[in-house]
Amino acid sequence: QWADAAHGIKGAARSVGLMALGDACETLEHLGREGQATPAQAGVAISAVKDRLGEAIEAIAHIEHQLMMKRSFEGVRLE
Repeated sequence: QWADAAHGIKGAARSVGLMALGDACETLEHLGREGQATPAQAGVAISAVKDRLGEAIEAIAHIEHQLMMKRSFEGVRLE
């Protein structure tokens, strides 16, 4: 099941340009499909996905902040 979840996240991530997250999901997906991953290997791959997901969330928060700042200055005239 987690191979299917990794596959879905991989596609979604890559479609919005989150290539590192997509790559981490691809590794996890392959481990799941092969069915021979040790718990340690699966743990490392899952940690990589979590780390890349955290980075993506931080990037989205940064973009959101920039957009909010831009909106707060709209209509403000500097004289």
